[in-house]
Amino acid sequence: GEIVQRVRDGRLRTVIGRVADLDDAVTALNPAQRPKGKTIIRVRP
Repeated sequence: GEIVQRVRDGRLRTVIGRVADLDDAVTALNPAQRPKGKTIIRVRP
């Protein structure tokens, strides 16, 4: 509950670097090509 409240208050943020489909997960997680921030793998269309 505390984490949800922090997100709602704007006190907790996540930096998303890239969103990739499951088919591109291996390429997206390649350490040589990863941008700063979290890589999100989309598993549903």
